[in-house]
Amino acid sequence: MIGFYNGKDYMKKPIFRFKIDEIYNQVQFTKGYLDSCTDNDNLFNFLSINNQVYKALKDDEKIKFIENFYKEKYQLKKQRFEKIEKEITQKIGQNYTLIIDEFARIFNVNYKGLQKYEIYLGVCPICPRFLDYFCFNLCVNDSCEENFETLLHEMTHFYWFDLFKKEYPQIDNAQYETPNLPWLVSEIVVDCILKNSKFSQFIVYPPSYGYFYDIKIDNSKLMDEVNKMYIESKNIKTFMHKVYEYIEKNKKIF
Repeated sequence: MIGFYNGKDYMKKPIFRFKIDEIYNQVQFTKGYLDSCTDNDNLFNFLSINNQVYKALKDDEKIKFIENFYKEKYQLKKQRFEKIEKEITQKIGQNYTLIIDEFARIFNVNYKGLQKYEIYLGVCPICPRFLDYFCFNLCVNDSCEENFETLLHEMTHFYWFDLFKKEYPQIDNAQYETPNLPWLVSEIVVDCILKNSKFSQFIVYPPSYGYFYDIKIDNSKLMDEVNKMYIESKNIKTFMHKVYEYIEKNKKIF
């Protein structure tokens, strides 16, 4: 949690622990997400099933389909999980000082105490995060660099929402999840925060939400405007309020 300490906001310094997630959890995340989708989300393509075909299935049939799909994925990657955990743990160790110092600089925080973050390795590409429990899922890839980039992406959300709680205390935490406005804003800002920092050296893969880069507002590209706001803002709090107001004003576009 963010508090106030020595004239700055403070957070507990993150430390990371990895676990292999259960298939059951992956299935439930996926089903919940797909049941809420109203169009052909990329996840349908990932599962190789048409949206309308999926929607026509009964609940138990949906669960069975997703479960069988993930069981096959797990078998293919089971031997890789342990190696991937070692690789990313080593990558974190090599860059730990950079990670904590750069996030502290970006979000203008001091550290006080430690906070364990549990990272659940799996094959579900949704990568749900649980802010109140300091844990998130990471869809493992064969590339250590891509897994590390995903970790930085998710950690940015944790820092962002810790500050967001302080700046917007009137907004309920439930609004931090898809498809609500606070969630949308947080996904839009991650790329520009990472790319305008020392973390940019690790950002080599396509963005998680590539379609953001195709959106135009008043003939200006969304991500160009957001990046401009970030660069011109004197601090992260100023940027947070500017970008939230900007996205809220144009939320009908999304």
